[in-house]
Amino acid sequence: MVFAPLAADPDDARVDVGDDLPINIAGMYPTYAIEREFIAERGLQAFWELDWDPYDVSRRPAV
Repeated sequence: MVFAPLAADPDDARVDVGDDLPINIAGMYPTYAIEREFIAERGLQAFWELDWDPYDVSRRPAV
């Protein structure tokens, strides 16, 4: 899943490189197929509020 980075303030996630299009830093979070189905049905906000560790690539599914 691609979402806002956890380690950066939202204002710091946008980098002005002097061009018309800035660079936006994004966070990459591993998800299971069942979690992607949950996100499609209930939305990303509902998934994000579940109890899961976005840094743990060996975690069990949150749903």
